[in-house]
Amino acid sequence: MPFSKHLRKLWGKLRGWKCENCGRRWADGWLLEFHHILPTSAGGKDTEDNAQLLCIECHYLAHKELEREGVGHKSASIVLARLRRTKGRWR
Repeated sequence: MPFSKHLRKLWGKLRGWKCENCGRRWADGWLLEFHHILPTSAGGKDTEDNAQLLCIECHYLAHKELEREGVGHKSASIVLARLRRTKGRWR
């Protein structure tokens, strides 16, 4: 389940609109996405403590790691398709 638009705006502002892993910034044109640390398919909730703001490259790597650990669903391919389509940038 996706995070609500209101919560994404609030949490993005609190996190300075930058990737929590590598530091890439939305203001520099990087595509940022919210990631469920524990996927909802594995019991994760749509709460701030289960949310992480990541650039799309780090988001893909996070999903690959979840797949390696056998947690959640196979969604890395979906994130990879967005990464390829956008080349990591939103503009």
